[in-house]
Amino acid sequence: MATAGAGAPNGIIRFNVNDGTALRFASGSPNGPGDYIQLAVGKNGLLYAQYPGTSPGGNHLDVFDPVTLNFQRTINLGLDLRSIAVDQGGHIFAVTINDSHIYEFDPNGVLLRSVDTGIRGYTDLTLDDSGRLLATSGGVLVLTDTSLSTFTELDVGTISVVGTFAAFVEPPLGAVVPEPSSLALFGAGIAGLAGYAWRRRKRTAERPLSGPIDGLSAGR
Repeated sequence: MATAGAGAPNGIIRFNVNDGTALRFASGSPNGPGDYIQLAVGKNGLLYAQYPGTSPGGNHLDVFDPVTLNFQRTINLGLDLRSIAVDQGGHIFAVTINDSHIYEFDPNGVLLRSVDTGIRGYTDLTLDDSGRLLATSGGVLVLTDTSLSTFTELDVGTISVVGTFAAFVEPPLGAVVPEPSSLALFGAGIAGLAGYAWRRRKRTAERPLSGPIDGLSAGR
């Protein structure tokens, strides 16, 4: 969004993290195209810029190719929204600070469903590669997935009214993924212990061990 004053620069800036160069594009007038309130890179590889910052607002999306920076189209969602996430098929999920719903739209912006999560006042929504959705509302995170069938509340541990934002930690492209028998070790509680115990029993059955089992070796 424009930083201050009439005619202040706005739009989207693409930074090259390898050489530090930057390129501004999609600039426009305040409260119109270019004065964006949030960006989201969809799992389909496209860049979605949400606007305007008025109230009601956040109801339009400009779609760009993040490589060529070419503008593709505008999507009108028709609702007052605050944050979006886009899956591989182009379906748009959205939340707002005004109610407790997660909305799903088709790639053209047609509302498919509105599901009440029981938590009101969302400021952020993020989606991981496996289809899990995480919505934030103050000191509460709501974990679900694109089926929107179940919701798990996670306590952030703060009572601050400032907006909370979240992101999933995922392995980088090309990273070596641990073998299935070791994946459970990266989980918490019972799942992690069960994964370790299963591997320990399997190794013991195959051959005797001359020394104690190194727990770290099971995670490699």
